Amino acid sequence: FLDEPDFLIFDEVLNGLDRYMQKLLLETIENYKANGKSILIATHYPKEYLEVIDEIFEIKNKKVYKVEKID
Repeated sequence: FLDEPDFLIFDEVLNGLDRYMQKLLLETIENYKANGKSILIATHYPKEYLEVIDEIFEIKNKKVYKVEKID
């Protein structure tokens, strides 16, 4: 997949996908992660990615903050 880079960047990657394709993509991301690769996902909906993310950061007023809890 994409010649196996060490780092991937996605922006709202699940938007427009049906539930089956979302599940398949999240499984692919999880497998990619299990092989020691890093992934950055930009999204307005972090709850959709809870099963595959390790950390969440928020950008607000040009500053980056680590999010400890998702409401």
